[in-house]
Amino acid sequence: MNNIFLFDIDGTLSINGIIPESAKEIIKKIREKGDLVLLSTGRCKFQLKPIEEVITTDGAIMNNGGYIVVKDKVIAKHPISKDAIKRLFDMGFKTTLLNEKYYARIDCDKIYKEFSDYFKVPEATLYPKDILEDDIYSLGVYSYHADTFPKELFPEIDFVRVAPLGFDAIAHGISKGSAVLDLRKIYKDARIIAFGDNYNDLEMLKEADISIVVPTAPKEVQEVASFVTKNPLEDGIAYAIKEFLKYED
Repeated sequence: MNNIFLFDIDGTLSINGIIPESAKEIIKKIREKGDLVLLSTGRCKFQLKPIEEVITTDGAIMNNGGYIVVKDKVIAKHPISKDAIKRLFDMGFKTTLLNEKYYARIDCDKIYKEFSDYFKVPEATLYPKDILEDDIYSLGVYSYHADTFPKELFPEIDFVRVAPLGFDAIAHGISKGSAVLDLRKIYKDARIIAFGDNYNDLEMLKEADISIVVPTAPKEVQEVASFVTKNPLEDGIAYAIKEFLKYED
């Protein structure tokens, strides 16, 4: 194994729930060569089931770096401060909780459905409040006034804007970029190649040896990339691997 390929899912590998056949085929070839393929996502383990039914990988960076599994082994986990999570709820912020077991909410509000509709993913499941005692590796924090959300009140948490309605949130200092550093502790000599499309991919793209983004990525994200590929639905993943990386040569 000489390479580790990291693929963001929503907006990069999958567009509106569709993974192009060309991407599935190139991922299969990468693994056949003995290199690792990891998903890199804000999703939790529970939410990866539909993706795992379509493609086979070697593991995933989940919860935006909060929980990492390679070949069925947990290699890092970084839970969020329980006190900070409770303060979010006490202040009335609509929040979903994600760990290896569930994608959950503990109250009801129309904003949860609006957020899930935006990303075309199932809505968080309603759970009892005692799940606040569990380890939580990432949050979705939603607000109709996200531009003025008081992030400074929660120094234990890093917030990354992912949609007009809100943020992905992880423990302070944790990101897809810190996950790259977690991987390097184990796979010291591997070349890390990262694919992304949004602000929550930025640190990962910076830490990777080679970074590839889709053309819909924001300007700030494109600026750190080694290469801007074609649209994923125009075979952009396979194009970057074959034409830019010359991987099959």
